[in-house]
Amino acid sequence: MDNPLSRGEHEEFRRAVEKEFEAANAENNRQNHRLDILEQDVKENRNVISTIYKIQESLETMCKELTDQGTRLKKLEDRDGEKWRDMLKIIGTAVVGAAVGALFAWLGLT
Repeated sequence: MDNPLSRGEHEEFRRAVEKEFEAANAENNRQNHRLDILEQDVKENRNVISTIYKIQESLETMCKELTDQGTRLKKLEDRDGEKWRDMLKIIGTAVVGAAVGALFAWLGLT
């Protein structure tokens, strides 16, 4: 060794290296903290996305059920209308039959 370091120079170098090590360690800790926060955010986003998919499936099921209910309701409404029309036909037939019967009775054909 041509140029040995003095004890003071060695200590100064050691302190400089320790400072850099501490700064690097602090930066690593800060980055680790940021990564922990990001990992937590990713987990929360996954939960939100999962919940959204479940809501979407529920909405699709509800829409299908509402469509089916609308179809059934339309059938029920039409059935009541059909009954009313059938009743009017029966009443009309009875009135016409009574009128024809009265006409025949008046003509003496019965």
